[in-house]
Amino acid sequence: MAFRLIRFAKRLGNPNHAIRPKRTKVMQVLKLSVITGSIGILLMILGTGTTIAVLLAKSVSQPQGVAIYDPSRSIRSVDVFVAAANTTGITAHFVGVVASLSVFNWLHRPTD
Repeated sequence: MAFRLIRFAKRLGNPNHAIRPKRTKVMQVLKLSVITGSIGILLMILGTGTTIAVLLAKSVSQPQGVAIYDPSRSIRSVDVFVAAANTTGITAHFVGVVASLSVFNWLHRPTD
């Protein structure tokens, strides 16, 4: 979807009217972009919630000093990186949805 939007943006910036896409096609692509981004946000929120729940369960169920005897039960740095990556994914999808909605709003502005 990102590559399609980049190609689409280049065609929109072209001064040649024959190459530039029609307004209805732009609206269809923006609608698809908003739907895809919203689904991505939902899935990333579910993934982040699951990751945070697992981290919380590990930290609560771990008695003091158990990491010394059983390192597999301790919270690893990769677990924290997964939670950070999920949060970054949510942010990326949000920025994509906001960008699509702003272009949609720009296209519906009344002309003077």
